[in-house]
Amino acid sequence: MLHKYRAGVVPAAWTPTPLEDELRTLAGSCRTRVHAAWARLQPSEALAAAWELIDRANRYVEETKPWALAKDPAQAARLDTVLVTLLEVGRLATRWAWPAIPTKAEEAWRGLALAGAPGDVVPDAEDWFAGGGAPVNAGATLPTVAILFPRIELEKVES
Repeated sequence: MLHKYRAGVVPAAWTPTPLEDELRTLAGSCRTRVHAAWARLQPSEALAAAWELIDRANRYVEETKPWALAKDPAQAARLDTVLVTLLEVGRLATRWAWPAIPTKAEEAWRGLALAGAPGDVVPDAEDWFAGGGAPVNAGATLPTVAILFPRIELEKVES
């Protein structure tokens, strides 16, 4: 969506509504559970906690309808907030999944035009917007990336 609606450039503005505040709160809760699960060496629990945020973000897309926002120039700031929110969910989920799928997580990280690597130990790196009030990669242009997990065609696998 970022390539389609913003030429791949990460917006700098983020004006949250209660929907974004809900996602940010959920991200904090998920972060706590992800870390606790990894500390107990329970990768399935860690990934399930990360997936909870992703699942909520998928519903957020349906609620905010960015494709409809993009059609109305008066909704440009709202569309920026929606896109940035989804990028932030992706950033956090990528960090949390890194111990389980490091190669794919690093591909996703590069696809988000983020500095360093998802496993880097950085203070506040798992806080919403890494402790600030704007996207950590505002102004960056995201590269065009291949699908990380392409759909498997059963017909091709079975033959």
